[in-house]
Amino acid sequence: MSSPLIPFAKLQEAAVLRVIQGFCTAEPVAEISAEAGISAKTCRSIVLALRPRLLESRFDPWRDVGFMRAILDPELEETAMRVVLGCLADCYGNRNCYTNFQQGRRKSRLCRSCRIPALEMGADYDAAALYHIDLIHGFYAVLGIGGERRVDPVTLFRLRLSHMQIVGEAFEQTRRLDDDAPDFTDPAPRAVHALYDQIIRSLQARPLVRGEV
Repeated sequence: MSSPLIPFAKLQEAAVLRVIQGFCTAEPVAEISAEAGISAKTCRSIVLALRPRLLESRFDPWRDVGFMRAILDPELEETAMRVVLGCLADCYGNRNCYTNFQQGRRKSRLCRSCRIPALEMGADYDAAALYHIDLIHGFYAVLGIGGERRVDPVTLFRLRLSHMQIVGEAFEQTRRLDDDAPDFTDPAPRAVHALYDQIIRSLQARPLVRGEV
């Protein structure tokens, strides 16, 4: 019997719940899929389909306004916000730039073609923007998720930034096991299990449909 959370898919409830747990604890897709007994492709699709749910107001307790405000000032007018997001998305999408720096081929994190300094928000902002961008790169490397060709760059950046920040916040609010993994049984109000519960409630209210996965 298919899970009511993803009714169109031929997946057992236990497998779906395991994927959601892995989503909340930032586990690699390969590990989640192996434990859930489903293909890595299916697991990846579900993980990506869960991200937009994090934009719902029910997840505001995990939304670190200060963290986001460091690079996205909510007081910016719409046109200015689009320009800022476009610059950040371009930088994030320049994989060669990031890789060259990581591999020591360039001393400065800023490459010559980087558009972020052109925003003229100052050196502190430039450093904060690059810090956030590199955090997302590292987070998705841990998940084992690469490019997403069907998503436009700005939408992709916003989804990945929100995903990294909210799951990261839940992770930080959860007590650790001996191996430093988050303790899924921690009952704290902003721990990973509370995040898991809210995702379940979101899916109960509006199950995933074929176009989302």
